[in-house]
Amino acid sequence: MTQIEIFTIIGAIGSIVISIVTVSLQWRKWTAGEGPAMAATAAGSLTDTSLRLVNELRKERDSDREIIDRMQNEIKLLRNSLDELEDLRDWAERLVHQLKANGIEPVKITNRNRNVAK
Repeated sequence: MTQIEIFTIIGAIGSIVISIVTVSLQWRKWTAGEGPAMAATAAGSLTDTSLRLVNELRKERDSDREIIDRMQNEIKLLRNSLDELEDLRDWAERLVHQLKANGIEPVKITNRNRNVAK
């Protein structure tokens, strides 16, 4: 073997060793720094997205609660009105009975809601 062939073989072996060292250092860099950093970035992004979704759901829930509260108040008002109407109906029935007991025929009641389905 000539000196040039020996230098070429040594250069090739040196290049292979340097390539192996470079690959191992890159792998270490990836596993120690870049991989966890990318995972942390992805986790942070998922957390931010989740928080935005949760906040939107909370806003919707609060809006729904307000609607429910308004509807419950309206139901209470309607029940009170219905109770008043029932009292008025009972009074009118007693009055009709008194009129009939005294020989007076009361005027027939008119129904304003003739087209309303029962």
